[in-house]
Amino acid sequence: MRRLLLLILALHCSAQAAPAPGIDLTATPAWKGWSRPGRATEVDIRLRTEAAMPATVEVTAGRHIIRTEVDLQPGRSVRLQLPVSSAEDVSVSVGVPAGTLTKRDVGIAHSESPLLGSGLVSGDPVQLEGFHTVALTADDLPRHPSAYSSIDALILDG
Repeated sequence: MRRLLLLILALHCSAQAAPAPGIDLTATPAWKGWSRPGRATEVDIRLRTEAAMPATVEVTAGRHIIRTEVDLQPGRSVRLQLPVSSAEDVSVSVGVPAGTLTKRDVGIAHSESPLLGSGLVSGDPVQLEGFHTVALTADDLPRHPSAYSSIDALILDG
């Protein structure tokens, strides 16, 4: 009988000590991470977990902090596109009630030359004298209008 009680107690304690489910976090800057100093840009955040839980997402870009609450559902991705200042060091952290914190650092490269965004189906490189060209795909484009201040010219086709 004593063994049975010890076994039940051990199982109960191990069930309570189980780690909280992890969060899969990716954070990608718009424009493939390029911007002009002092302008706005955007960070594309994707979250996924295998357990339902509330989470707090915090983005720090220089002195600016953006904080938002999300409800994560098992097997479902949550995607946030948040406008941020183009600080060279941007960090994204996600905290959950269980106390685990997941963090990613996002680097924003500052170009002293004007930026030219080029999104051509052919993928052919475009060069304009005096411009730093960034080849883009649809996922590299921001969703918020303010983030378009990061670049100086944009060429898109079908």
